[in-house]
Amino acid sequence: MRESIAHMRFCCAQFEGICGFAGERGFGIVPYRDEEIQRFILQHRALDAQAKPPFSSTPLSLISELHLVFCPWCGVRLEYFYGDAAPASRSELRIEEI
Repeated sequence: MRESIAHMRFCCAQFEGICGFAGERGFGIVPYRDEEIQRFILQHRALDAQAKPPFSSTPLSLISELHLVFCPWCGVRLEYFYGDAAPASRSELRIEEI
């Protein structure tokens, strides 16, 4: 993913940096298109996307998501700033809706 975002124009250095960590353990930005609208998720993963979850007798939250409208660092409205020039969609990293 990091090579695919190298040519992008980002709203700020912090947003660019965290986009490169999508799908990895920790925080990352997951861009995706939803009904022709560009959307962004601030996602936290307890494990890398490919890792198997450990056995636990209590519920574990392995992925948490927060849908973003504005950049948390510079405040730009993401949909308008990126438009059709957003980072490549990573919809496979989203949590499946029930």
